[in-house]
Amino acid sequence: MNLEFRVRFTEAGPFFVQLDFYDPVINGRNFTEPLYINVEPVLVINERNTALRCKDLSILTVLSRCLGPIHSRWEDAYEHAAQLGYNAIHFTPIQKYGQSYSHYSIADQTTIDDYFFTDLDNEGYEKVSETLSSH
Repeated sequence: MNLEFRVRFTEAGPFFVQLDFYDPVINGRNFTEPLYINVEPVLVINERNTALRCKDLSILTVLSRCLGPIHSRWEDAYEHAAQLGYNAIHFTPIQKYGQSYSHYSIADQTTIDDYFFTDLDNEGYEKVSETLSSH
């Protein structure tokens, strides 16, 4: 006997699937072989609501500190990435660096490094949001 199941996953991520069933041969409970499934996320591009598969994603990583303050060369980086065919940009963190001064060593998750702005009040956060959401 063959059974077919269709399962709709509502979240992305790795899943472990195993069916529990009554087996008349052993007159008891039995289990199928375990199955591991990786469900890809559905990515949506801006206002166009165009779904993008993970394998269609072309990401450029940019070292944020190398671009200088937020309104210096950042616009050029967007344009160059688009001209090269990238459809996403990954910026290294812009929070204050930790002791090692690595791009991923963050001293405080809630504080943006003043290197990127001349003022760090709420206007600074709005500039980041405006700059990143307009592209």
